[in-house]
Amino acid sequence: MTTQGPSIRAMSEGWPFVGRQEELDLIARAMGDPAVGGIVLAGPSGVGKTRLALEALAGVDPKRNLVRRVVATQATQRIPFGALAPVLPAQLPAVTDRINLLRLAAEALLGDAVGRRLVLAVDDAQLLDDLSAALIHQLVRGGASFVMVLVRADQPAPDPVTALWRHRLVERLDLQRLLRPDVEQALVEHLQGPLDGMSLERIWRASAGNALMLRELVSAGLEAAALQRVEGVWRWQGQWVFPPRLMELIEHRIGQLSDNEREVLELLAYAGPIGPDLLGRLVSPETVEAVEAKGLCWVEQLGRRMVLHLAHPLYAEALRRRTPVLRARRHQRRLADIVEETGARRVADALQLATWRIAAGAPSPPSILLAGAEQAWALLDLPLAERLARAAFAAGARVDATSILWRVLGLQNRQDELDALLAEVQYAAIDDRERMQLAVARAYTLCWVLDRVDEALAYIEGTLHQVAHPDAQAALQALRAVMLAHNGRMSEAAASADDLLAVPLAPGLSLASAHLAKAFALTWRGQTGQAVASLDLALAAAGWADHAPWLGVAARGWYSHTLLLHGDLAAATTAAEDAYELAVVSGWELAMGAACIARGQVARASGQLVQSLRWLREGLGLARHNHTSGPAYLLQAQLLGELVRTAAMLGDLDSAQRAIVVADASRRASQLLYFPRVELARPWITAARQGRAAGSRHAVAIAADLRQTQAYMYEARALHDAARLGGASRVAGRLRELAEELPSNLVQAYAAHATALTNHDAARLEAVSAQLDNMGFLLLAAEAAADAARAYRHAGRADSARRTAAHAAALTSRCEGAATPALQDLQAPQLTPRQFEISKLAAAGLSNEEIADRLTLSVRTVHNHLHQVYAKLGVTGRNQLAGVLNLPTQRPGTGARQPEGGRA
Repeated sequence: MTTQGPSIRAMSEGWPFVGRQEELDLIARAMGDPAVGGIVLAGPSGVGKTRLALEALAGVDPKRNLVRRVVATQATQRIPFGALAPVLPAQLPAVTDRINLLRLAAEALLGDAVGRRLVLAVDDAQLLDDLSAALIHQLVRGGASFVMVLVRADQPAPDPVTALWRHRLVERLDLQRLLRPDVEQALVEHLQGPLDGMSLERIWRASAGNALMLRELVSAGLEAAALQRVEGVWRWQGQWVFPPRLMELIEHRIGQLSDNEREVLELLAYAGPIGPDLLGRLVSPETVEAVEAKGLCWVEQLGRRMVLHLAHPLYAEALRRRTPVLRARRHQRRLADIVEETGARRVADALQLATWRIAAGAPSPPSILLAGAEQAWALLDLPLAERLARAAFAAGARVDATSILWRVLGLQNRQDELDALLAEVQYAAIDDRERMQLAVARAYTLCWVLDRVDEALAYIEGTLHQVAHPDAQAALQALRAVMLAHNGRMSEAAASADDLLAVPLAPGLSLASAHLAKAFALTWRGQTGQAVASLDLALAAAGWADHAPWLGVAARGWYSHTLLLHGDLAAATTAAEDAYELAVVSGWELAMGAACIARGQVARASGQLVQSLRWLREGLGLARHNHTSGPAYLLQAQLLGELVRTAAMLGDLDSAQRAIVVADASRRASQLLYFPRVELARPWITAARQGRAAGSRHAVAIAADLRQTQAYMYEARALHDAARLGGASRVAGRLRELAEELPSNLVQAYAAHATALTNHDAARLEAVSAQLDNMGFLLLAAEAAADAARAYRHAGRADSARRTAAHAAALTSRCEGAATPALQDLQAPQLTPRQFEISKLAAAGLSNEEIADRLTLSVRTVHNHLHQVYAKLGVTGRNQLAGVLNLPTQRPGTGARQPEGGRA
């Protein structure tokens, strides 16, 4: 008699089981069907076949089934019954023919079950010996057992095993790789916290959805401290880690190779996607075909073009690490030669050529090096862009190389190197284009690296008098407009932008910069509709994306911000999500940080305060990782201001106070555009420390300061904060003025809210709450509903007060722990769990009889519960329940929205 060993559940613990519920359900249905004799789980190595089988076996009822599990190996492949030896008797009766031997073995296995069904799981069945394979086949045909067969889809299996699905004796389930959401769920559960989007994308792509590779990657990252929690969010920092265990796994997957096959894989590792015809000029086509047949590379059809990829993303890195230096240089030199021979016609060829040439130590013309450096810059691969640009500089293209190098060095705030570079080339310019390039580099450094805005503007002005070419002048005027906007000088910024936009045929980058500067000024002044139009024009301008990727980062982040202030939260959310996804694809951490600002803003506006804090902390971690760069300072100021506001609304005063201290310490003249966000956060800390009245007075004072700088949109926000903190009567008049002047739907709602508060107009407060709820501003809607409840209570209308308080509580429950002053004294009626359950069904349109039948209650009990609910909530019937409790009016199990109404 064999023993079970460790429990199935204990064997499967240690890593989350995700993304396989449909497959698990399919296996359960097959096992529950007496007509099904088994199931085959097929897929590549590491896809999760074993884990799925373990989870399925863990759900088997041991009183009705005897579970046995075996694993075939190469060592047991030549031994008769080698794989099944652990579950067979030590000795079978002596027989001379194979048929009787199989019959006796089957009887021994089934005899152990003693009235139960045998459930036999066979892992790596492609390695079964002949007798074991035949026995499995016989067990399936016998019908008294259920066999679960796990096979590698890319390896041949014994004929008795393949006959199982060829003859439809069993079900077959082909497992696919885990999808990106599945990988995210597994990582979040395993790490007990979220990952930043870029780390998630990198791990997802590197693992290719293979569960085993995913687990080994994460284990290696944790052991090497490459995977760390920063500001509460997990981040992968640096290159991939390849400990011996992971390298052994990859080498095992690759398997035994001939020298020619290894050469093919090494060339693919350095080439990336490459056409088979091109590769066939370096190695024999037959060898390429052999590598493909082994599943080590795959073919992708791109229109009329065909390209080869390595079978797994990690193979390339592992192969490059194992390739000797001299051989690696030879591979890259050969690749460069063959691409040049074929004309290097594709856009990406310049980057590949330059990279291969410089890695191989081979000479390359400056034009190729510059083109490659520009492409690396467009991809935000800063180390490679710098390396190629320095090579171009050394090859004689000094000014053009400097135009790339200053961007790379400036983004990393390498001030000393940047100063030395600019000093070396300050007299090297020979025409207006080169003079403009050097002036832009110097002005950028003065403004965003050294925070000497006035000097930067003076330098631009001086250069404008030295250049005559329209394109050079346009580039300098555009930079001046953007600098003025960042310095908070909006009238000058708008005027400078308008001057440039009046110039016919200005370059795309200059036009995009001018539109962006104008959008900054328009948003600042509250002309949000016009600002959105300017941002559309900025993003649509041609020819700038590769040269100034930061422009797209700024435009997309400001786009979401402006849409939010305009009152279009749905569009703002979409813009924020799009910006984030683009940043993830780009792999640029600063772009990720900017997108996190937008996502944090829209999450807070929609009442998702905890999620808002998560996005802002992710962005802050990214900004602090790049804390020495000028753009990182810009991001940090915005992130801290938004974080203060969110933390204060959650009641986390300590976090808010720490953030405001850091924000004040990082204040710079070159980022005054973003400091209203910090200023708007201060009253919330004051309110938490000194009370609502003090917070309201602080908000009024900040509004006055913002009005002096024509920051009317932010003035409106400050005034509304004052109203939310109890000072509505002081600010309602000015808010009405702004509502008449500014086209923002949000400002209209601010003014209506403050006016209704001032007049204690409960009905109007209810209407404002509904308006804000429809706009998606859930937290503000909850506060307005709470204000309405207080107004009704003050007017002596108890039923209406209970109804609106219940509605405010329902809205608040969706706001992730909001603790704003308006919600802190909310007196909401409490329903018992049973009352709430009945209310949900009644709101969905079910009759009393249907509810009673569903909950196994009497109709009278349902009737009594509903009348108690009506009394608590101050409503007259079920047609009001959905609105008060913020419930759907859709019958459970249907897709149609049901009409409200019906009797109690």
